[in-house]
Amino acid sequence: MTAVERLESAREDLLTGSPPPDWTARRQLASCGPLLTAITDEYTRTDDPAGYAAFLGAWLEACPLTSGALAAVPLPADTVAAEIGPLWENALGLFLETFPPLWPQVKATLPEPDVYARRILDGLRRAWVTLRPAASGEYAVRALRRGDLYKGQELVGLRRCAVNTLYPGHGPAFTLWKDVVREHTLAAPTREQVTRFRERGFTYDDRFVPTAERAAVAAFVVALTALPDQEGPDGRIDLRGTIVPLEIDVSGKRIRYEFVTGHDRRIRVERIGPPAPRPVPATLTGTTAEHLAEAFGLRSVAQRTGSAWTAADVRTVAVILDRARPRLRETFGNLALLRDGQPPGDDPDLLNGGAYHHSAHDVDPAELPDPPHIHLYDPAFDTRDLRFCGAPGDHGGELEFTLGHELGHVMANEPRHRVFAVLNERREAARPGPDALIDDYKAVHSTLGLSAQFRVSQLRNAWMEARSLHTAAYDLYRKTGHAYANALSSSQADLIDATRPHFEQARTQAEKAARAMAECAVALDKFASESNLVLQNPSLSRAAALTKALTLDLYRVLEGYVTLSSRVLDFVALARRVGHPILTSYAATDHGEWYAETWALFLTDPERLWDLCWPMYRWLEDGCRRLDAAELPEAFPA
Repeated sequence: MTAVERLESAREDLLTGSPPPDWTARRQLASCGPLLTAITDEYTRTDDPAGYAAFLGAWLEACPLTSGALAAVPLPADTVAAEIGPLWENALGLFLETFPPLWPQVKATLPEPDVYARRILDGLRRAWVTLRPAASGEYAVRALRRGDLYKGQELVGLRRCAVNTLYPGHGPAFTLWKDVVREHTLAAPTREQVTRFRERGFTYDDRFVPTAERAAVAAFVVALTALPDQEGPDGRIDLRGTIVPLEIDVSGKRIRYEFVTGHDRRIRVERIGPPAPRPVPATLTGTTAEHLAEAFGLRSVAQRTGSAWTAADVRTVAVILDRARPRLRETFGNLALLRDGQPPGDDPDLLNGGAYHHSAHDVDPAELPDPPHIHLYDPAFDTRDLRFCGAPGDHGGELEFTLGHELGHVMANEPRHRVFAVLNERREAARPGPDALIDDYKAVHSTLGLSAQFRVSQLRNAWMEARSLHTAAYDLYRKTGHAYANALSSSQADLIDATRPHFEQARTQAEKAARAMAECAVALDKFASESNLVLQNPSLSRAAALTKALTLDLYRVLEGYVTLSSRVLDFVALARRVGHPILTSYAATDHGEWYAETWALFLTDPERLWDLCWPMYRWLEDGCRRLDAAELPEAFPA
């Protein structure tokens, strides 16, 4: 038996649950590292790239620490269970350290390198877990995360370096399938449907499904592919190139699976595991709406009459808010969350789980707090849709993806709205200054000689006239800037093209008026200094400072507002440059929805987004800063 065959045999034994798991898992893990080293040494001597690449994929596939492999394995809190997690982390760290330096040479001589790379990438997702004690004291599978180390290095960083070696630009594209599947529509498949399944060219890989669950999962796969769709091939739903995350009933238990269908109609089924809550952030000290607001500094956490926040709702929402906090901390203080009932509309099956409103909403303002706010509707809290999000050891329900999506809209819009509010506040604060200065000049006017009175009146009036002209020019600059910013925010090319010339022309006129006002201010301040007026009132020489507050200071804020308004447009430009795909059918409806769907994946399944398109992941992680035309985010900044 070859090394690859031994690994595959050991994995199958675990999936059947037949051997004593305490010694089998530990023995296999203890041998993983030496086997990897031995085969790597053999490759360097024999130069068999295809054999080595196949071994790398098989090595990951044999990992006993997947939701599938441990599905039938009891995990008591004993010494053996405590050893398994660290053993696998060391073995996986060795894998991530060993193969990337060799891969470019291996890849160069492979006939179909992407086939092998995809197998390794799939294996990394499946095996990206460890075994650690849960809050109950029992050992449970959880995803590897920041803080999990190998030789002092974070495993997350090693994994990402390895993925970038496999796919330097971006990984295989997919569509995350979000259409609603009701379980009652998936009756047991008929013999005819099974035959049709084969005739349509589907193949089905259940190697990673526990033996006891294979019959139920196979029936679900056949029934899923038989769903009618008038627009699909042969009148059936088209799943090619899709990932379908669904929660199904297996022997009376709810189990989460991913159905991954290639364009060749090959279906691979991945067991994610039974529903389990993600760890609650430490900042959440209770389970009421008030606790949620306090933990994240939210303006309000409210509910419509007839709806109520449950303890489970609060804990789930806290998980996603905690992940979004580093990039939305300043926004939380002005944001309200609303636990709502049924979404607007007449279709009870329409899965509209949330909505973000900034300046308009569809509820009685006496009952719910004003925008900006996020509505979370009943469908987001309802398990009927069967959908979930996330990876093995780190998965949640539909609510988490919905909230992540709406927070994406917040990320795209609230920073610019906040800056626009600052612009208006500064303008109102700066507006009274010139009138106060004129009053101060009037107070000392009678103390001056006739020639000085004439000169100061001349300079003062010129400055005030320049101020009046600038006010009109600035108002147009602000108005056209607001229209241009809204066009940028919509990312609609025709609106952008229509509003840009007006904005640029108004900016030019405002800058010209600002220069004229500044020249008058300098002359007025100079006279105050040379005529010793500042001895009577030292604050008289402040015309230039007041002018700057009304011109350059406001311009910087207005230009910042316009820049922030192009966030979705910047996203689209980067996405097209680096090949970031439109993730879902809903993302295809609008650029803003594409951005929000990407943000939801960033929060709920970060490693999948990295595997798919690391430049996009890094751009979101960096706070969506504006990039030059040829600039890309750094994969691993110093």
